[in-house]
Amino acid sequence: MKKHKFLSGLIMLLLGGVFFMTSCSDDDEETLSLIGSWEVSAAVFNPPVDANGDSVLDTDAYAMLFSQPCDQDNLFIFEDGGVSKNDEGAVKCDSLNPQQTVGTYTHSGSIITIIEGTDTTVFNDAVITNTTLTGTVTFNLDSANVAHVDFTMIRQ
Repeated sequence: MKKHKFLSGLIMLLLGGVFFMTSCSDDDEETLSLIGSWEVSAAVFNPPVDANGDSVLDTDAYAMLFSQPCDQDNLFIFEDGGVSKNDEGAVKCDSLNPQQTVGTYTHSGSIITIIEGTDTTVFNDAVITNTTLTGTVTFNLDSANVAHVDFTMIRQ
């Protein structure tokens, strides 16, 4: 069985090399480069919004979404087979919470969709490099207002 998996993996690697050398699109490479661990390094409201009701337009979504040190070291992990994990990192907000929660993801073109339980997060305009992942997520602030947040993640 191990020999079969090894040969299958080797064939996929060779086929991937053929597609990489003959294709003008980076889609195959981007799909493979999503696999790994990512930490949010920046989150910016685009356009700015009055997120906290003080009549001041806010741009720094990171300070609002990741205000606690225990949130700032969380990792988003993408594995083969469409498995996603949200890891609490070294500093946990609540010791009773599990270290990781598991969900699923799909990656199609520039859209990454993550489903964890009943929550769905869609990264639009996703751009993946060897070191960074950027994309925009739309949040409902209330029933009438939405906010668009541009995220930057760094591969760990």
